[in-house]
Amino acid sequence: MNLVKWGGSLITDKTAAKPAPQRERIAALAAALAAGGGPAVLVHGAGSFGHPLAKRFGLAQGSDGSPEQAAAVVRTRQQVRTLNALVCEALAAAGLEPVPILPSQALRTAGPQDIVEFPAGSFAAALEAGRLPVTCGDVTDDDAQGIAILSGDTLMLALARTLRPQRALFVINHPGVMDRDPAEPGAQLVAQLDADARTAMRAQRMDVPGADVTGGMWGKLEAAAAIARECECRIVGAGGFAGALAGDPAGTLVLP
Repeated sequence: MNLVKWGGSLITDKTAAKPAPQRERIAALAAALAAGGGPAVLVHGAGSFGHPLAKRFGLAQGSDGSPEQAAAVVRTRQQVRTLNALVCEALAAAGLEPVPILPSQALRTAGPQDIVEFPAGSFAAALEAGRLPVTCGDVTDDDAQGIAILSGDTLMLALARTLRPQRALFVINHPGVMDRDPAEPGAQLVAQLDADARTAMRAQRMDVPGADVTGGMWGKLEAAAAIARECECRIVGAGGFAGALAGDPAGTLVLP
């Protein structure tokens, strides 16, 4: 079974102030997933459907009790549902049977890294029926701070520990992890990323620009390193996605 994450920066224009889906890219990714065959679970980021509002109203910091923030929670959840529906429509058009599982409706947290009610049975039932569970980063009801931002990367780790996939694939808008800012001339793909390499990259203060309330690239790398203790874990670009589904050594292999 493949556990797949489509990054929010990949399937939306994350720099946009308003929701801006990358429809053609979503369709291409859906076609690749369908062609890959075999069981899978899909997680996707929220991108411009979630991050701008979440950042503006401080949703990651928890509830402040204001009506303005409460309204922002409603709007953010609506926008995340819209993106999830767009993704599911593309998957269905590609011949798959998606089952949306939205965190705001299906689970609770106790802080953004702690899922206290995980709907493992919903994922298992969908897989057993030959369908494709589709979940995403979302605003959750939170026992510790009222509300929280649950990232797709945190969901990936929870799913890896629960479902024990053969491999986990993070699909981003670069060929994999690069040795410097991907916008810089001469940026090279890092074929393997171990703990020492992650430490060196952090010392260079590398990250990905744009509004992000879920930890950015560092949150992704920390989750990927933890997932690598459970299964093979790779960070790949859209162009390497189809091959990676089949086990090709695409992108960056993340080591614990």
